[in-house]
Amino acid sequence: MRPSYATRNSKALKEEIESLRQELVRSVHTNGSFVHEQVLHISQQLDKLIFELQRHKQKKTN
Repeated sequence: MRPSYATRNSKALKEEIESLRQELVRSVHTNGSFVHEQVLHISQQLDKLIFELQRHKQKKTN
């Protein structure tokens, strides 16, 4: 289970986003499709992390 944005700093989130982004690229190449179930799952995870990073940055500025 991933820690919430409150317990992770921006650097850790950025590193996790980059790692997942690379996994997404590999999955697209492996599966040959942007709509393969695994690709979509990774993409959704990535979306959540990006949103988490945005929320983290927003909380820092408030």
